[in-house]
Formats: sequence, structure tokens, C-alpha cells
Amino acid sequence: MSEIYAPVQDETAEEPSDEELLVNGWRFEQFRELGFALEEVAQLAFSKVDLNDTRALIRSGCTPALAAKILL
Repeated sequence: MSEIYAPVQDETAEEPSDEELLVNGWRFEQFRELGFALEEVAQLAFSKVDLNDTRALIRSGCTPALAAKILL
């Protein structure tokens, strides 16, 4: 089973706020519900990828694997 890694933060970076943690958790759930593999979900949830753009790709018939390649 592959391991999932969250992005490594610079030691000088601030800790994420409670709100940022909640938003990232929500994004994780949204990408998972769209059918992405866990590794892709982790990368997408912590990225600046637009969730609405992602949904549009999936609605237009793009597979989650192809959408991840396009978006990441």
C-alpha cells in the first residue's frame, strides 16, 4: 500500500490556522468524492487547484486520473 505524504512546509512557514485545516479537510473530502485516488486527493487538496474547474472536467467526461494529470 502506498503512503500518502502531505506537502512539506518550510520551517519558517507559519502553522496553518484552524480555518485552513478545516478547508483542507473539506477539499480532501470533495476530491475523494469525485473519484480520485488517495495519492491524487492528497496532492489536490493541498494545492491551489480550483475545485470548480475540477468538477467541470469530471462532468465533461474526463476520468479522475486524466483530470489529475491536467490539473497537477
